[in-house]
Amino acid sequence: VHLTPARRLSGDYYDFLVGSDALGVVVADVAGKGLPASLLVAHLHALLHFAHEALNRPDDIVPMFRRIHRHLVTYTDPNQYVTLFYVLCPDGADRVVYLGAGHPPALYVAGDRVLWLGSTGPVLGALPESDWTVREVDWPPSALLVLYTDGLVEATGPSGQEYGRDRLAQRVRDVAGRARTAQEVLTGILADLQAWQGGPELADDALLVVLRRPEAGGQR
Repeated sequence: VHLTPARRLSGDYYDFLVGSDALGVVVADVAGKGLPASLLVAHLHALLHFAHEALNRPDDIVPMFRRIHRHLVTYTDPNQYVTLFYVLCPDGADRVVYLGAGHPPALYVAGDRVLWLGSTGPVLGALPESDWTVREVDWPPSALLVLYTDGLVEATGPSGQEYGRDRLAQRVRDVAGRARTAQEVLTGILADLQAWQGGPELADDALLVVLRRPEAGGQR
């Protein structure tokens, strides 16, 4: 995991929600910056942990996010909303389940397969009558999921051109074959991003989370 806040307080958020037989991973981006965004992040953190305690199976994911959405619509600033990507990784399973709420697509790499996993519904906390679905994708050994916020792909180089999703996908493909762990993939992405922009400074919050299913007996 790597998080670079554009200011002292960040509107980007990630979490690992540990269950009895599954791991939930969430990456989110709250509209705005600074203190208001950071306060909503804290609110979202509490909602997710409270709701996730009742999650027992993939069929519970959509109802969980419906409840969180209704709470945000009712009790938070109507001008604030949250984009979010959530992945449920059951222990030992060969498939993972995901939900995207208006968030930039996750990058999935498994062997020669490279896919963008897009949103399955709108942002959280905006339109009251919103709904979501869940989707599944294979999760074989060495498969990768790269989750991020838009500050990463919108980072600009000296010429003003954005880093972009195409360059991110190319870099992940380049690194994935020789990297053994998720941390090595993440380090390779960050090194390429810093070389692209000519320094460590970002105009927006930037969050990067890399998940990798290990080979049997290997490291994540």
